[in-house]
Amino acid sequence: MNYHCKPDLDPRQDLTVDMVSLFQRFRQAEDVATVDALLDQEFARHIKFCELAILQAAKSDIFWCDLPRHPLDGFDLWASDHLKKMGFQVEYIHTACEETAPSEYDREKTVSAVVVRARFVAKWFLAKPLHPEVEAAEWRRRQELEEKNLITNPPQRQSSGPGKTGAELECGVAVWATILDEKYVVEIQRINHRNYLCLFEIGGRVLHLEATNVAFGAMFGPDVGDVAQWEERAVKIVDGWRAGGAPG
Repeated sequence: MNYHCKPDLDPRQDLTVDMVSLFQRFRQAEDVATVDALLDQEFARHIKFCELAILQAAKSDIFWCDLPRHPLDGFDLWASDHLKKMGFQVEYIHTACEETAPSEYDREKTVSAVVVRARFVAKWFLAKPLHPEVEAAEWRRRQELEEKNLITNPPQRQSSGPGKTGAELECGVAVWATILDEKYVVEIQRINHRNYLCLFEIGGRVLHLEATNVAFGAMFGPDVGDVAQWEERAVKIVDGWRAGGAPG
């Protein structure tokens, strides 16, 4: 009904207990609309906060992230549903672990406690694109641009060292480097999020470039199997040059 008065809630002013009491009892339509609008604004802000967490992880080449929790009930579920509609895989994970910490009452003693952690995790590594044909076409277009750019801006040698053996090389930012036949430098470089086998003259001129694989991104150093494969491939390339196939 119409109470012939101003709204009880004013978002421009601090909330008082009087405002809440009047709103809860008389529930004027304009005040209800104000609360709904504020909730919508806060939900939009929370979604952007979740998106920022995802983008921060993606920037670091991580394919999942813990979503920030919201103190108001329902917001995390609403955000989870929204992200699922946007193509993300969202899981609710509930885990427990034992932790030992100093006692609050006696700092010389420790207390073992069970810590329970609940969180929503967004993943996108194996998530299906919303528009697969459009994304695939754009993916190909951008990779073609990268390949053209490599022709006009060939890679530079990243390793350094005075000697003529791989043991004397400093890889620098290269994934791996060695010297072949005291004449060629073989490097694995990560360019535009792809891995390339590069062969250089000792002086630094690039002679060959091709895409290759790196197990687990060489997070803990090059895999032994990968190194053997790279060395074998480099030898084949150089042998081809000696047979009159290319420079060298």
